[in-house]
Amino acid sequence: MKKGTWLDQKIVFQKNGTAEKYIYLLAEVEGEVFLTGTSSLRIAGDFLVVSGLIFKNGYSPAGGVIDFKNGSLESNYCRLTNTSIIDYNPSNGMTDYKWISLYGTHNRVDHCYLKGKTNIGTSLVVWLSTKPNYHQIDSNYFGYRPVFPGNGAETIRIGTSDWSLYDSFTTVEYNYFEQCNGEIEIISNKSCGNNFRFNTFGSTVNSVKIG
Repeated sequence: MKKGTWLDQKIVFQKNGTAEKYIYLLAEVEGEVFLTGTSSLRIAGDFLVVSGLIFKNGYSPAGGVIDFKNGSLESNYCRLTNTSIIDYNPSNGMTDYKWISLYGTHNRVDHCYLKGKTNIGTSLVVWLSTKPNYHQIDSNYFGYRPVFPGNGAETIRIGTSDWSLYDSFTTVEYNYFEQCNGEIEIISNKSCGNNFRFNTFGSTVNSVKIG
């Protein structure tokens, strides 16, 4: 994508690459491609990589900001990296939506910067199915989520109560959480077989809930 500001873009990155030949959606200059207004991104297919985008000055009115699916087509072996979501919130704090929703299997979110979520809804959520996910969430910055008056303001959630006995096998590692005080849980683990390691929590008053 050419550098500059893109307003109200509904990007659908849907294609199938291979393990030998990934397909890329890249910023022309990392840190200089701004998606604003009602912009959103859907990643759907296999072996896709997105890098270098910044979402700011707006919010997604339909679905999450970045979903690893489009309609019923989910993502597998896809990667979101070097991408930022900053203060991308609706004016009504009770509007429930997620910033990043992971579907499918073997996807990775790494070296991303998520800061300033103020409305209800998890910052990054992993959605389960009957087969394990094997996602990787690593080397990201999660910051400055103020206290929200109620549940549903976790920074990361893997699964839901209905899926809590299913395996996800998601790895969460080398992330930095700073002032992620949306609710009592910073990370809510509502599935089995996940690995949490080498994460750092700074200036937070909340907890990681295992189980």
